[in-house]
Amino acid sequence: MSSELLNRMIGIGGIVAGLLFAIIIIFFTRLIAKKHNGLDERYLYCITRAKAFSWNATTISLALAWILVVILDGISFSFFIITAVFVIHCLSSIAANLYYSARN
Repeated sequence: MSSELLNRMIGIGGIVAGLLFAIIIIFFTRLIAKKHNGLDERYLYCITRAKAFSWNATTISLALAWILVVILDGISFSFFIITAVFVIHCLSSIAANLYYSARN
């Protein structure tokens, strides 16, 4: 096993461990909030607004990363990865809008 492969496996392991840790934290904080009646309409309003702002910030970040990749690396594999992430990001918004519009 080469050192480069070992470094990549450690990096992927760190990402997976971080995601698992975040899921555990979210689970326990929701459990505590539910116990103290914190999951009310005000919480839902705040979390919905926060997610909407986060989506807008992610859109701007992806557009800036897209420009930086083209400037620094040209049309390369990174460009296509960011393009795919941006397209998925926008398609998820369209799908969510269609879904919630149909429900109301």
